[in-house]
Amino acid sequence: MSESELIMDNKTLEYEGVFSVSELFSVVNETTDSLGYERQEKKSEQKVVPEGREFYIELRPYKFKTNYVSLMLKIKFRLTEVIDVEKTVKGITSEYQHGKVTFVLDAWSQTNYREHWNIKPWVYFMKTVINKYVYKLPLEEGFMNELGADAATVFDTIENHLKNFVYDKNIEKKEEIKHVENMPLLKKN
Repeated sequence: MSESELIMDNKTLEYEGVFSVSELFSVVNETTDSLGYERQEKKSEQKVVPEGREFYIELRPYKFKTNYVSLMLKIKFRLTEVIDVEKTVKGITSEYQHGKVTFVLDAWSQTNYREHWNIKPWVYFMKTVINKYVYKLPLEEGFMNELGADAATVFDTIENHLKNFVYDKNIEKKEEIKHVENMPLLKKN
C-alpha cells in the first residue's frame, strides 16, 4: 500500500567543458548531507571508449520524515567523452576532466500507511481522495514543499558548481588588447 508522488520530473542540466569529477560528486554529497539525506548509490558504471571514458551514476538519497513518509531524490549523472586535461589557473597547474555532463533530477514523496492506524480500507480511500482532490493535509503538504525546496537547492548547487568552470573568453580578449596596446609602433622606412 505504498504510494509515490512525483514532485519534480526530469529536471535536466547539460554542460560541456572542463570540470572535476571528484569535486562534482563531493558537492553532491555535501549538499545532500547538509539537507539531512542519507546517501544511497543505486547504480554506477564506467566504460572506456575511443572518445574517452563514460560514466553513469545514479544516486537515491532518502530522508525519512515520519514512520510512513519518506522523501527521495533521484540523481542521475551521465558523463561522456571524458578525458583528463591539465589547466593552469592563476599559476597553479591542476588536473581536471573535459567532457559532456548530463544531470537529471527527480524528486519523489513516498508514503506507506501499511502499519498506520488508518489502514482500514474505507478510511484509507477517503483520506487519499480528500488529500488528492479536496484538501492537502498541512503536514503532508509541508513535506512536499520541503522536498521541492531540497530538489531546487541540489539542482542550483550543481549548476553553480559547473558554472565556475565555464571558460571566460573575454579575459583572453582583454589580455590580447593590453598586449597589442603595449607593443611599440613599427615605423615604415
